[in-house]
Formats: sequence, C-alpha cells, structure tokens
Amino acid sequence: MSPCFRRNSASAGLWRFALVGLMLSVAACDTDPSTLFDPDAPFGPDPVISSIAPADSALAGVSVVTITGQNFSTTPGENLVYFGSTRAPTLSATATELTVRAPNEPSPDVTIKLAVIGAENFSNNIAYRLNPAATSFANVGGFEEPVGVTSDSDGNLYVSMLANSVPAGIQIVTPDGARSEYASSTFRWDDLALGPDGYLYAVRNLRAVFRFPPGGGGQETWTALADRSVRLSAITFDDAGNLWGGGGNAQIFRIAPDKSVLIVDFDGIVSDMAVFSGFLYVAVEREGVSTVERLPLDASGNPGTVETYFSITNAVGSDFIPGNALAFAATGELFVGTELPDPILLVRPDGSWESLYPGVLEPTVSGLAWGPDPFLYATKTPNADLGTEADIVRINTQLEGGR
Repeated sequence: MSPCFRRNSASAGLWRFALVGLMLSVAACDTDPSTLFDPDAPFGPDPVISSIAPADSALAGVSVVTITGQNFSTTPGENLVYFGSTRAPTLSATATELTVRAPNEPSPDVTIKLAVIGAENFSNNIAYRLNPAATSFANVGGFEEPVGVTSDSDGNLYVSMLANSVPAGIQIVTPDGARSEYASSTFRWDDLALGPDGYLYAVRNLRAVFRFPPGGGGQETWTALADRSVRLSAITFDDAGNLWGGGGNAQIFRIAPDKSVLIVDFDGIVSDMAVFSGFLYVAVEREGVSTVERLPLDASGNPGTVETYFSITNAVGSDFIPGNALAFAATGELFVGTELPDPILLVRPDGSWESLYPGVLEPTVSGLAWGPDPFLYATKTPNADLGTEADIVRINTQLEGGR
C-alpha cells in the first residue's frame, strides 16, 4: 500500500466507527422519516397575486410595494418576492398581503413573481415598471463641476460651472436636459437667485451683488455694500422683493429694490438661505455646530427674532456636518444638502427627520433647486474619499416644490 494512504490501527478503528454510525443513521430513516426530506410529503398551495400597489410602477430603491393575493406565508422570510431576477426583502406578511421594498434597479419592464417555501410553484407573473428615484441630468462631463444653482418657474436650471477647475460661465438647462450658454464669465459664482424683475443675481464672495439681464448676456454690478470686509456667498429673495445675503460675516443683509440696506446681527458662517411661508431660513455654522435658523418676516420683509429651527449637529450626532443647501416642498418639508453618505436630510414641519432615499443618493450635495414637480435638482461636488464625481442629479421627491 502506498504510504500516502496507509492507516494505522487507530485510524482503522475510526473508520469502522464512522461506518457503524452511517448505518445507524440510515436505519433511523426507516423508523423516523420526519427527520429527513420526505418526497411524498404534500406541497402547500401555490401563491397567487391578485393586485399590486402602487399599480403599474414604483420608485426603485424607495417605494414600499404592497402585494395582495392568496396562499402567502405569515412568516416574512418564507415569501421570496422577485422583481425580475432580483429578490426584494419582505417587510411584513399575512396570508393575503405582503409588503416589500422595491429594489434599486430601475427598469421599464420587469416581472414580479413570488415563491412560498413549501409550495411547489411560483405565483403568476405581473408586469411592472421600476422608475429611477434619481438620475444624472444635463450630461455633466468628468472635467466639469457645478457651483451656484437656481431655477425659474418653468423648471429651467441656471448653473455656474467650472471646467477643469476654471470658471466656465453660467449655463441654462431646460427640463429635458438641453444645455446652452446663458452668460459668458471668467468668475466663479458661488450662488445665484432669480429676482422678481427677471434678472439673474449672483455673488462671488465679494461685498458686491451682480446681475445678468433676462435672457442672458453680460454682467453688471447691481450694488456693493459699504463695508469692504463683507463677503457674500449666499443670496435669496423674499416675497417683498428684497434680496437677502450672507456669508462669513457677523451679519446678514437685506437689500431692498431701491438698494437701501438693513444690517441684521447674525454671527456665523452662512452657507445657504431660503424663504418659505413668511420666514427666512439660514443654514449657519458657529463654533463647530451646524444649524438651520429662521427669522419671521412681515409683509415688507422686516425681520423678527431669530430662532433655531433644526440642529443638524444634534440630528446626525457626528463630526461637524455643514448644511450646504436648503429647499422647501410646498407642504413644508425642508431638504438639507450635506456631505453625509446619505446626503440629503428631509426635515418635516413637526421637527422629525430622516435621510432622503437611503442608499440611492451620493454625496456631496452642494446645491438644491426645484425643477418641474416633483423633481428637485441637486448639484454634487466631487468627493475624493468616496470616489464620487461632480454631477447634477434630478430627484423624484414625490412632492410639489415650495417656490
């Protein structure tokens, strides 16, 4: 016998012991058939799908889909629901209703079917569509980066662009994604806002506010604040037509249509501003604490006492995370763009919050602007640590914009 297969007396004994054990196991099958698979055991009834909600389509990676039918297991894990070849996790189960999270795999044509452990066959097939919750928009090249952003009531997007880190003017992007030059410029515009007069207003971390005429064209200096140390990098308009501006200053500024200025003490670094439902909202950082604060405005735009509306730092409970961008839905939900892995926070009017579409969006969100409902545009800056690139993303919020 070859040395490689030589057995000593002890190993031979082990082989004999194992053989006896196997024989006893086989013998046990004759006396206790329930311990192994029984090919003669009856199958349970096959599952049947009668309806799906929402009907016809859902948002990939976002929507909870309800499947109604018969012969489901009441144990969620025993119901195997497939969208095409992708299994979706079952969230809840009764004998006649299942809820599942739609997988994050958009498709215009996908088949839903399910199997139940213990049943012999799959259910009937249901044709379905998984719409993308977020898509790249405007064909942003790998060498480009969007900076300041705003939109108009027709859903057109105005974006200050960099190309190879060099200012490349302002682009207008139509709702179908077509791009064209709105204004040629050699400056980096940190924020943009459309005024009630149709002009596009812009700031670039100076004390001045610039504007471009309706339809595009060359810039002009609209006004400049008297204090030469002031730096404006965020602007918005209130309902009275006043322009509000802020940046890394000890104040924020209200500039009336006649260019008169009201200075409001407001220490901190302002990253964005938005007006909604009679309040001016300000994303601000003070001593490593990031918050969204608000001031009530009267009909003329006169401000009241500032209050903290939402603490980003308290909510996320991590290192300093600035609120880069603000946008409101018509029903009062506040979207806050950040550099978090799930980069947009959805803050409800009652103060509760959640990450918008976890696992679907990528950081870093630096700007927000509404397109045609229900789409919210988010500008992304590159994040080398996470390997994400600059982009403009169109997000189906399922909400109406609060313009």
